[in-house]
Amino acid sequence: MKTPLDIPILLFLGIAIVTTLTSIYPYASKIELLKIINYVLLYYLVVNNIKDSHQVKRIATLVVIVGTSLALYGLYNYFGGIEKIYTLDKKYYLGMLTSTYVNHNHIGGYFELAIPLGIGLVLANRYLPGRTRRSKILPAAFISVLLIAATFIMITALVFTYSRGAWIGFLGSMIALGIIISFRFKIFRDWSRLKKWGTLAVLALIIISASLLMPDKVKQRAGTMFKFQEGKVTFSAESTGGRLIVYENTLQMMKDRPILGTGLGTFIYAYPKYRPPGFRIFMNAVHNDYLQ
Repeated sequence: MKTPLDIPILLFLGIAIVTTLTSIYPYASKIELLKIINYVLLYYLVVNNIKDSHQVKRIATLVVIVGTSLALYGLYNYFGGIEKIYTLDKKYYLGMLTSTYVNHNHIGGYFELAIPLGIGLVLANRYLPGRTRRSKILPAAFISVLLIAATFIMITALVFTYSRGAWIGFLGSMIALGIIISFRFKIFRDWSRLKKWGTLAVLALIIISASLLMPDKVKQRAGTMFKFQEGKVTFSAESTGGRLIVYENTLQMMKDRPILGTGLGTFIYAYPKYRPPGFRIFMNAVHNDYLQ
């Protein structure tokens, strides 16, 4: 099946092959190239088999079910003080919700993906013109309640991942979803001005109340995203400033090898040469998709 992304995908795959052949560490690049080939095959597997809205809705529902299950397991461990993944002791990210994932940023990334899907399913179930086939077992209102509950559980779990990147990503996805809703649905178009402003006021009140009621640990974690001292950004291991140092070093790497780079998956091996003296943080990636 032809798609609008065929040419961009083939170009990207071609570049990946060339950079693997010119890599500073061919073995690491070969491993990354195999991952990219897997992703390309997965893309074509999906577009050739998932074609109607009912199939899309089923996959979205599955993503939400998995996310809710992960959230419940993670919340159980977090509030129970259980620092384990099943029977294995956690060594890293202690005191953070990681569920079955090792890295709290990764589980946070799953939640920021699944939460907008949950909200979208609620809207599709209630308001979307030309709705997809309904369940013959459960009424639509009950399904909506389940989806809203699932979304709330995942949002709660997302908060306790303490993943600042996932928090920012979630905020961005909510803004994007709001824009889509305003164009796609007619929910608010027939409302009076009083109802519209009243709804916005209630939402603002909920957000402000939730912010004030957040545990101190969450507030402190959020505060480290923008940490300043005497008018300057402090360059600590987990501060935004530390990331800025890595970004600056990466730009120098790009100047030295501007066309083909160092090869797929080789940042971890190339970076030590560019790391400033005294900056001994282990970096396996740029932590910035565009620079990577």
